[in-house]
Amino acid sequence: MAVFPSEEWVRAWTELANRHPQFEVSGAGWNGSVGLVVDAEPTLGLRDVMFIRLVGCSGEWIDYSIGTSPDLVSDSVLTLRASYRRWKQVISGGLHPIKGIVQGKIRLSGQLSEVLKWTQSIMILAEVASRLETEFLDER
Repeated sequence: MAVFPSEEWVRAWTELANRHPQFEVSGAGWNGSVGLVVDAEPTLGLRDVMFIRLVGCSGEWIDYSIGTSPDLVSDSVLTLRASYRRWKQVISGGLHPIKGIVQGKIRLSGQLSEVLKWTQSIMILAEVASRLETEFLDER
């Protein structure tokens, strides 16, 4: 069971997404990076802000990085930012990621039109994340 957020978790997530039969189709035409920012919540076990960079090409993740440097997401086409608690809700299936963006629970840097263009991919990623056996920091 991988701990969220960690390199092990991101690796398992991207590998599972790449094996999803509709992910390649939904991401056809995408070429670039996506940034995810997990805001620190020390009381829940996350002391530092975590930055996740996913690099995709035509419906496949070809690289990823995770760390504490904001430089990881500086060139991302889209960056989604939320608290650890919100990401946990998305991963657990309790928060629809698009609704989270529209409601301001997940903050977007980039064009909303880009998010809407890749809605199916985002939904697949959320569904895949919910299938991962995940250990959350605040439940250890």
